[in-house]
Amino acid sequence: LLAINPALITRFLRTRSLKEAGLPQSMSARTIGNKRYFGMVVADQALRPGKRLQRCKHVRAMQQRFVEGLDWHQTMYSDLFEKKYKQEIKGKRPRRAGFKVFLSEKLGGYDTIYQDMDRNGYRQSASIEENVEVALDANGEVLLIDGRHRLVLAQLLGLKTIPVVVNLLAESVAQALIDGSDASVKRMESSSAARSSNPWLTTSPSREGI
Repeated sequence: LLAINPALITRFLRTRSLKEAGLPQSMSARTIGNKRYFGMVVADQALRPGKRLQRCKHVRAMQQRFVEGLDWHQTMYSDLFEKKYKQEIKGKRPRRAGFKVFLSEKLGGYDTIYQDMDRNGYRQSASIEENVEVALDANGEVLLIDGRHRLVLAQLLGLKTIPVVVNLLAESVAQALIDGSDASVKRMESSSAARSSNPWLTTSPSREGI
């Protein structure tokens, strides 16, 4: 686990770059051969920035709810429900699969998490798989793999650090952390500083996790 300034995470990992770099077909950003992994070191070219978080409908809907104060049915989740979630709920509740069911089963939980995070801050999940998961690319950029809702809530609340799990680590970054190369570390910090005045890494990585 690392403590990261959530404001620095602005893009998703471009998962297609894993395959383009020749990594195994059975490998995703979270599993390989259907087994979870954490702290896997991969070639620099395997990690590329993908879509910006601001272009994600889930992220935009969270902003509409918690910044603009809209009801859930007025947010982009109304559209997402019709296109994606309605069919999932129908499989569970074939008679009543309306937006109210979706609200009670899914969206209401985000209200609870937001309120708890606002009162008590961001608490690390007991299970490592339930924390925000990221990749660190060769330029020192933190790319989101999973956990966009928790991340966005932390950003909206202006939290300075949250715990994240590093699933994938660019080879050059791993080498810089291992050998403590001043030049490599300064290069990464300089790259991150161009995006924010805060350092991207606020605690040292656990040796057990990498």
